[in-house]
Amino acid sequence: MDKNKPKLSFATSDIACTRPVPCFRLLALPQISTLAAAQLSVGAVLASQHKRAQEEVQEEEDKEEMDIYTARTILSILDRAKEVWPIPKVPVPPGWSADWDCWDMLLSLYWTSPSYLMLPQIETIFNIYFGIKGETRPIVFSTPDLEINQNAAEEKEGEEEEGTENRAYKAFVFTVVERPDEYYLLEYHNAPALFKISLPGSSSQQQRLTESSLVELLATPNELAFERIEPSPEGSAALDRILSRDSTVRPELEQFLGYVPEHTESWEEDPQAPYPEESTESTEESDSSVSTEDRQVSKIQRAMKEIEARSPEFREASEAWDKGMLDSSSPLSDQEVDSQSLEDSFNTIGLKDEVAELESMMDNAEGEIKKMDESLQKSASNSDTGSLKVEVDEEDEGHVRLSVPVRDEQKNPKRSK
Repeated sequence: MDKNKPKLSFATSDIACTRPVPCFRLLALPQISTLAAAQLSVGAVLASQHKRAQEEVQEEEDKEEMDIYTARTILSILDRAKEVWPIPKVPVPPGWSADWDCWDMLLSLYWTSPSYLMLPQIETIFNIYFGIKGETRPIVFSTPDLEINQNAAEEKEGEEEEGTENRAYKAFVFTVVERPDEYYLLEYHNAPALFKISLPGSSSQQQRLTESSLVELLATPNELAFERIEPSPEGSAALDRILSRDSTVRPELEQFLGYVPEHTESWEEDPQAPYPEESTESTEESDSSVSTEDRQVSKIQRAMKEIEARSPEFREASEAWDKGMLDSSSPLSDQEVDSQSLEDSFNTIGLKDEVAELESMMDNAEGEIKKMDESLQKSASNSDTGSLKVEVDEEDEGHVRLSVPVRDEQKNPKRSK
């Protein structure tokens, strides 16, 4: 069978389209085969959530099992799809549908994916993998009663290919919002295959393919021309970098997507992963405080290095100060320091923002130190003990002994003797 043509030699039955439970499915692109293990867990979560959305949308129980794809979220997605994806104006042929409630791949293709950057798979496949720009709008999708009738064709060719039995044909037809006269068919029952749809050469000279005529001709696909689209080498390379969690690829994705996607963390991408929680334990609060102080110190150090890198004079003065070369016995008076000249110098070398940030961080650090001092003084005033007493050991004069007097002894020193 010609791999450059879509497998539209199908047989249809009279089975009605039943409302399926959407199950998140990662399509088998070569680059994303390593993510196949995520299909089961994500699919199970979505299946459970959508079933609850249909049957118990008014109930608020068991929210823990629906932390990302909630019932209301799924229903709002379906409502939005029906609002922005109009149904065809002509009857849809058997084996195809525009009832988005029945499309089990809607969430898989058009909602966020459980991988780095969480891009919808339609963007990963159409915009990046195949390298075609534009926002897609589905027209119709294949239904379960549309099957590939491969046996006859493959037996004639004498091929013994695995899976030659009749199986469900998975595909959908869509257009590009920015170019509504372009039409594509994406097959995804196996590895995704993309075809551009048009009229045959002789027919195209007489009439132009419209959305309505396309839908009607899906009943007789032999009257349509399908041009297979090859993957983009640049897009495939970008996809490899996405799957390796290379954050430097994000700016380059603008040429494919028209925007720069946000960086994502692993816990955001996995629907079953717990959210990071802030602990209320005192020890963890202490660790958090230390961590915050470390970050502030690190910011100050980075700002200092940035200033030193741009200003040799500042670096020399800083090194002289660190080495103790400045004479502390004769400090500069306020009259000797020209603050306006310093500010002009910083502006000249482009350090105005850095100096302002450094001053702000040092002010914050000073405030934190003041709070810590007040806290220590308060703790000392509430204590049952006072200052230390130093006593010389009578047996060994070179040895001292420390003791802590109780509050009464501090108030009445004679009483303790």
